[in-house]
Amino acid sequence: MQTRSTPFSALVKLPVSFIAALLLALAAPLSAQPAPVTPGAKIDLTTVKATDLAAADRPIPTTPLAVSLAQRVALKLKWNDAKGGFSVTVQNPSDRPLKINGVQSSGDLFIVSYPPTVPPQGTAEISTLFDAKPGTGSDADVIRLLTDQGEKTIIVTHDREKVATLSQSELVWAVGEAASAKSTVLTLAGAATKLTRARAMAGATATISDLGGGRVQVSVTPRSTAALASFPVFLEFEPALPGATPVITCTVGTKG
Repeated sequence: MQTRSTPFSALVKLPVSFIAALLLALAAPLSAQPAPVTPGAKIDLTTVKATDLAAADRPIPTTPLAVSLAQRVALKLKWNDAKGGFSVTVQNPSDRPLKINGVQSSGDLFIVSYPPTVPPQGTAEISTLFDAKPGTGSDADVIRLLTDQGEKTIIVTHDREKVATLSQSELVWAVGEAASAKSTVLTLAGAATKLTRARAMAGATATISDLGGGRVQVSVTPRSTAALASFPVFLEFEPALPGATPVITCTVGTKG
């Protein structure tokens, strides 16, 4: 028996969109997509006890699809809230038990306990400890649940009460401009803390001047404006502000 093969010319006659879709399908890795998270899942803020829970920050990569399907939770923290427990109510809308194989958290969140299963059409609680470090760069964390029904993602926003605000968070010099000081004003509203230092990077200098009424002027002088450059100025407080703190971004750029 003679085997006949499809001539290349026949493939060429196929629509380009069909060939492109076929190549993408062959090249894409097989992976399970995260299951949708039920909108409006009940979140109960409670207090849980935990001792000696310490771990390094664990940034977790999250796919765009997982983020789009994620449940979002707001902690609504006070400006000085540094540690506390809360419970996330996980819902199982399906007609079969939801098996939780593992739970992973990022940043300032630590898992205290989680249920092995969630009953059909039922709920269960995941206990979590929030432990903010001073100067933490992020204002949100992620909880990921690996289940037998797919991955579930919860975005936990800190929604921390803002007490330290800058009149402008970016200072800009043009290349070739005089390397003179430029300023911004920090306002502290109703917080028992004060700005003690402004720390500039890249050889720049930063000074602070008390203007009274909870207002402090921060003046920054770049080391040079001869070339393109970018550097931050970190603000230090006493007592330290838990979580993310204001940062001044300084840029030497082209004239716009």
